[in-house]
Amino acid sequence: MHETIKAVELPKAYRLLNHGPTVLVSSAHGGRRNIMAAAWNSGLDFTPAKVLVVIDKSTWTRELIEASGEFALNIPCRAQAQATLDIGSGSGRSMVPDKFARLGLSTFAATKIAAPLLEGCVAWLECKRIAEPHIEKAHDLFIGEVIAAWADSRVFSNGHWHFGEDPSLRTIHYIAGGSFHAIGDSFEAVKRAVLSAPDLSSDAAAARYVKDETVDVVFAVEDGELRSREGINRYRRGDALITGSTGDRWSVSRERFDIKYEAVPPAISGSDGRYRACPVPVWAKQMATPFTIARSAGGDVLEGNARDWVMQYAPGDYGVVENSRFQQVYRRAD
Repeated sequence: MHETIKAVELPKAYRLLNHGPTVLVSSAHGGRRNIMAAAWNSGLDFTPAKVLVVIDKSTWTRELIEASGEFALNIPCRAQAQATLDIGSGSGRSMVPDKFARLGLSTFAATKIAAPLLEGCVAWLECKRIAEPHIEKAHDLFIGEVIAAWADSRVFSNGHWHFGEDPSLRTIHYIAGGSFHAIGDSFEAVKRAVLSAPDLSSDAAAARYVKDETVDVVFAVEDGELRSREGINRYRRGDALITGSTGDRWSVSRERFDIKYEAVPPAISGSDGRYRACPVPVWAKQMATPFTIARSAGGDVLEGNARDWVMQYAPGDYGVVENSRFQQVYRRAD
């Protein structure tokens, strides 16, 4: 076993498969061995670690697994794309002496099973078959308990993949017709705090502000929705569809609009045109982290980023304002 290959904690073995790579299933029994490609596979459980793989009933690999009760999942990398395609393009049943020799594939010994492990891969899972005859027969679905797991520490360590600059070590994903995709760059999704009907009037970090802005208004002629920067705004016929001085768009219910805005001549109240925000104080709080909040109970969910402002117009009535826009159109009321 190469010095870069390190053991993987079994409760974290599922992470070797979580991103959906194509795997190569190796098996052995009675002095015979084989390897096949499988695009349909998945982790199943943490402790004990379990995996799923689809193995067609016509395959030689399946016969060997049913006879031996074990198999290995080898996770190939981009450098092995051609070998992976070759492995998946023919049955080893009639190859002499076997598919490994015919294709010039090098192997090394597993630690707990007889099935060989393919050299050059970036991870390996040694599995003991958990016999489930019904689902195997009906769905070609095999369950394995992972009894040993290994990974190339250049791309997987401490329970995480970390693909670097070498594209040849990235795992591959089979599409069809000989086409593969290599795994791309990693990124983290924003984790947002969920604000549940906060009362900003009792929050020491909040303060009252008034809006100083003239906006363009069109009254909706039918129900619909528009997408603001902060999320979907659903509106009813007659509601105000507003375009702010900064180009932002949002909707305001008609009953709230008449309280918050006044027409700018020559516009007449209730008709499309220019309106000025009334100096009605509202509660606002700048958030230090990303967040979400419902505009009202059961209403549209809005999203804000760090440094954006959560607004409370009335009890149970909320909004989100981007920080740069807030600085342009709001001022302290106190």
